[in-house]
Amino acid sequence: MARDSEQILRNIMAQVNALDAKMRVVAQRMKIIERNEQIIGKTLITHNKNIKELEMKLSQLGGVSQPSVPIEVPDVEELKENVQEIQKDLEEVKLSLKTLAKGVQGNTEMIDKIREELNEVKYVIDNINPVAYVTVDQVRELVEEMISRKLKK
Repeated sequence: MARDSEQILRNIMAQVNALDAKMRVVAQRMKIIERNEQIIGKTLITHNKNIKELEMKLSQLGGVSQPSVPIEVPDVEELKENVQEIQKDLEEVKLSLKTLAKGVQGNTEMIDKIREELNEVKYVIDNINPVAYVTVDQVRELVEEMISRKLKK
């Protein structure tokens, strides 16, 4: 019985350790996603700033005669499309982050339940007094002793 309970405890501890490792991996991934989200946000801000500058330059060029040397101006529509793609990617990253957060929360709840069960099992094992239980041989001896007493009477 003690071996069975030890095996159960080992299995539970192995599961807790595995879940802990998984949670650490998820936490690392969440940090990477958060870093990527920040980078995408900064890129988005930079692109928006560039678009505004280009629009201002284009509006200034509209009232002035065209210079003899053509100025290379990137396509504003193309930049806007890039910004929209980045915003779409940012939304996907946010959605992934929310999904990971829910998964982490579920794993945390599961680990808490396992810890509770583990504490209960540990309490039961700690409170079992093996001295209070008798062996089969001891029971036989007691039965034989009682029978011999009854026969002597």
